[in-house]
Amino acid sequence: MARAQYDRSRHFKTAKELDNLKPLPGQRRELGDLGCPGLRVRVEPSGRKTFVWSTHFGGRLKRITLGQYGKGSGQLSLTKARQRLEELKDDAAEARLSGENIFDRDVKTVDDLIERFHAAVLVRRRKRPGEALEDLQRHVAPWLGKKALEAVRPRDVAAMIENVVRGTKVKRPPLPNGNAPRESKPAPVRAKKIFGLTRQMFSYAVGAGLLKQDPTAGLDASALGVEPHQERDRVLSAEDVRRFYQALDQAPKLAEVTRLAFKVLLLTGLRSSELRTMKWQDVDFSAKTITVRAENLKLSKVRAKNASAFVQPIAPQTVLILRRLRKLAGDSAWVLASPSKTDPRKASQPIDDKALGHALRRLLAAKDSDGEPMLAVDYFTVHDLRRTARTVLAQEGIDPYVCEKYLGHTVGMVERTYNRDPMIEKRREAAKVLARWVDDAVTGQAVVGER
Repeated sequence: MARAQYDRSRHFKTAKELDNLKPLPGQRRELGDLGCPGLRVRVEPSGRKTFVWSTHFGGRLKRITLGQYGKGSGQLSLTKARQRLEELKDDAAEARLSGENIFDRDVKTVDDLIERFHAAVLVRRRKRPGEALEDLQRHVAPWLGKKALEAVRPRDVAAMIENVVRGTKVKRPPLPNGNAPRESKPAPVRAKKIFGLTRQMFSYAVGAGLLKQDPTAGLDASALGVEPHQERDRVLSAEDVRRFYQALDQAPKLAEVTRLAFKVLLLTGLRSSELRTMKWQDVDFSAKTITVRAENLKLSKVRAKNASAFVQPIAPQTVLILRRLRKLAGDSAWVLASPSKTDPRKASQPIDDKALGHALRRLLAAKDSDGEPMLAVDYFTVHDLRRTARTVLAQEGIDPYVCEKYLGHTVGMVERTYNRDPMIEKRREAAKVLARWVDDAVTGQAVVGER
């Protein structure tokens, strides 16, 4: 994609003004912050906003990505972005006084390595580099951050990972950096992610000539108590779906947007992130299709650059639900518009990325007036709706290849290279088959009716 163009005619100073910045179709642009010189926000055609620092070093313009704007995990508010920039400016000032270029500064400690790894690897390869950076700063930096890079030993990394595995209690001794330990629950599965990220960081350091030996090379994750991610196999039965829809319609505190979002996810097999980032310009009511943009697909940053948008045909039942969502959205550009009526910043954004997960967990824990579970089914997650859709299509006799295409899964390299048929009509029939199954599972009548 072309480099973002700096728009000198537009600026922002407050979070409200930042929220109101609208994307331009097919154009990336950058706008300056009047409250913090050097800070810019890059606005993508998709509406994504990313903070960048635009500055000059050695007579050349440099851009440093600070993070994505928002309130989600790993994202930055305007205030935090300004604070982060001031810290970088202080580092840059020190570097200039010593005649050193900040981009060539020696990496002496693990804290330095985290900064370099973020700029050199995470920002370039990951769609959400802030989340990985947050993991490193939360779990690695408190234990290893102040250590000289060459002084890090396998036992240091092992102690850090074991801390994630067993959790931290506030009565434990101070951390190696002198700070009090932050209380956390045991997370043996999450420790696998932290261990992998740490190993990737030190491997980068060796490859970049910053470190002679990788301190994670000889460590056995399982010996440290790290547990692999357990593959889920939960599929909702027809009776589960009937009870789920009944609970959705009866839950008193569930927002209508959330209520309808669950139904769209089951009918389309979309990932929750794909639906949450969808805009009304991606919905074609006349063609009965919805489009997931390439940047919102579950692809690496590198693959997303050359990927095409995913066009999904939808059943008449899904069209009716989307029309109801369209009325609820009002002037919002988002399909799942935030229902907030008191916070104007939220009103111009989609629902929070954790909203559906939180809503489903509350629904599963809710009790009716007799103290009985409102949704009496085995535990399931939002993503299990996608697995249910795929399983139902298979059970209803849909060709496996069509099933995979329906979910937008990538296929083998040879097949992907030579077979360019999007199979729209076959997938449209699959959508109708799935919708009929849901109808029959619920009441045998239309899924959408007046409440």
